[in-house]
Amino acid sequence: MGNRIGLQTWRGAQSWGYDGLNRGQSLTDIQGGRYTWSYDLHGRLQEVDYANRVIFTVTYSAGGGPAQGRYASAADPQVDHFSATFVPFVSFVDRCFAPHPAGSAGTSEHPPTSA
Repeated sequence: MGNRIGLQTWRGAQSWGYDGLNRGQSLTDIQGGRYTWSYDLHGRLQEVDYANRVIFTVTYSAGGGPAQGRYASAADPQVDHFSATFVPFVSFVDRCFAPHPAGSAGTSEHPPTSA
C-alpha cells in the first residue's frame, strides 16, 4: 500500500508530497495552506513550516534525541520556546505534524497564530 497523495471531501481537497526516502515533505490543506517538513542528515525532523508562516525548528542532543524545539515567525522571532531533557520521538513528531487549529493561541503542540 502506498502513501496517500490526495483526499477529496465535501469541504475541499488535501494533497500530500513525499521526498525520495518516502518521508512526509508537504501538505496542502483544504484552505490552500501549505505545510512543509525537512530533515537533517540523520533523517530526523529538522523543521516544520506552517501555512501561517510560523516555523518550528528542532535541535538534537549529542545522544541524538530531541533537545529543544522553537517556534518562530517573521512577525515575532520567538513566539514560543521549549526545552526538554527527554521527549519520546514518535510523540514529538506526531505533535509537530498536527496542523494547528485556525485562530488558536498556540501550545507546545501547535504553533500560535502569527499576527
